Amino acid sequence: MEWKDIARWVKDRVQQGDFMEFLAETLLALCAVETVPSRDLHSVRRREEACFQIIRANIQDFGLHGVFEKHPFSPSIRKSPAYTFPFYAGTEEAYASRYNLVYRWRSTSPSRKGRPLGINAHIDTVAPFFHPFRKGPHVFGRGACDDKGGCTAMIASVRLMREVHEQFGKTPENDLTFMFVTDEEMGGNGSLSLSLDRELKKTYEAMIILESCNNQIHPSNRGALWYRLSIPKDTPDPINLALEAILELEREGQAIKAESNHPLFPKSAVQTNHGILGPYGEFPSRICGHIELELSVPCSRGILLGLLGKGLETYTHLYGDKSRELSAENGTPKVSQHFDLEPLGKEEDNTYLLKVWGRTGHMGSIAENDNALTKAAFLVDSVQERYARVKLSFPGVIPQPLILEGGQGFVPTHTIDQIKERLTAAVRRVYQRLPWHGKGVEPRMSFDKLHNDSFDGIREGPCLRAAVKSAEMVGVELSLPVEGWTVSCDARLFAKEYPGMEVLTLGPGKVQYAHSDNEHIDLIDLAKGSASLALLFYLQGEF
Repeated sequence: MEWKDIARWVKDRVQQGDFMEFLAETLLALCAVETVPSRDLHSVRRREEACFQIIRANIQDFGLHGVFEKHPFSPSIRKSPAYTFPFYAGTEEAYASRYNLVYRWRSTSPSRKGRPLGINAHIDTVAPFFHPFRKGPHVFGRGACDDKGGCTAMIASVRLMREVHEQFGKTPENDLTFMFVTDEEMGGNGSLSLSLDRELKKTYEAMIILESCNNQIHPSNRGALWYRLSIPKDTPDPINLALEAILELEREGQAIKAESNHPLFPKSAVQTNHGILGPYGEFPSRICGHIELELSVPCSRGILLGLLGKGLETYTHLYGDKSRELSAENGTPKVSQHFDLEPLGKEEDNTYLLKVWGRTGHMGSIAENDNALTKAAFLVDSVQERYARVKLSFPGVIPQPLILEGGQGFVPTHTIDQIKERLTAAVRRVYQRLPWHGKGVEPRMSFDKLHNDSFDGIREGPCLRAAVKSAEMVGVELSLPVEGWTVSCDARLFAKEYPGMEVLTLGPGKVQYAHSDNEHIDLIDLAKGSASLALLFYLQGEF
């Protein structure tokens, strides 16, 4: 069959030097534009436009003729339960003059085999931004795999369509709608706006969301709920309360995991992460890699080191010792040092600076990485068992209110409202145990930021079968049978809005590198992802 010839040609084409250079240069250009949302909305608009210009120019130069459309954010998103207030801007007007870029290609084939597809990836990233660079077969940079790698795969698939047409005189037999969206990391308002657009919905009957899935194919996503614990001004021992809350939230997360039993998800999909405490950390779903605490404890440094060591043993027994695990990228230990303890002032002052290190990354890769906030909570808890309440402070002023932020992953065995209730109850238990309970303002638990529900998608459909065949034919090693993705993304917005529609999450890049300090993507994996996506456009009419 002709599509088998196309498959062989596409597989070979993406491995050729000029195509690999195209992938690298396109991705480097996209990653060089900082697209971390911020209060400076003028810069946000300008940088988003710069990214869209790169996308538009590449498709115009290398792709088949299609139509570009600017889709402004619809005000109707505010009425949706999936809407997330643009907290980074602090105003509902954050979306004025901003838009999502849509590229529509229409098939001229009379057969119209298969179904029209929507293809979606996001251009926004988490903080902190760092400039991209290439090192051997890898491109490093913020967004390299989450999700400008996905955007690059979409651009490359359009180029491959043109080259297949030139080589074989053949184009896909149904329409394609490419969506380049923003604000995914902050809650998904970009895709939410597009999912509610009924006119745009007429252009697709199945949806492909590109994310850092290691080129695996997933018909479902886990959910993710961000929490925010606000500890009021003048609360006694606010840092102690925050660390005890971390331990209680960890226990509650383990209970939720034990109750989770779903055929598409391993229990490891249920993850608890703490991303920010006061001045430490950058993002609720980014694993916190470092925290410093000043301790006042009536004991010598030697005794304190012993207690901290005991706490570390408890922590590593539960979460693994990342100082004994080697990093895949450079062969060095994932964590070179767990903690350090420095005396402050004279020895008899019994005051110390505790520095705790972890390893950053996306909360979806918490098992491969190391959360410094969780580790610090176990270390301090070990000291508290011996010396009751340890006096804690930051090297500097404690912010008031003190804010702790993080996330809880969950699967369809629990609803998002149940998760909210469980996390709130966990923090309430901590508050009720404290000696000053009832004598001050109670800490406030809220969920105003990202609140992504899980979804249980179509487990066997024609688009999924075509995606599996396409991936296999370009050399992707698939893990079968397919499972749900153990991360959350915009896929759930389309799946919830259109029950019964196939929604798949796939794409190049590994989630353990997303949101990390060394975020990167393998160009060979990017090439395979691009080839697999392009081939899917042709194959889906065969299933």
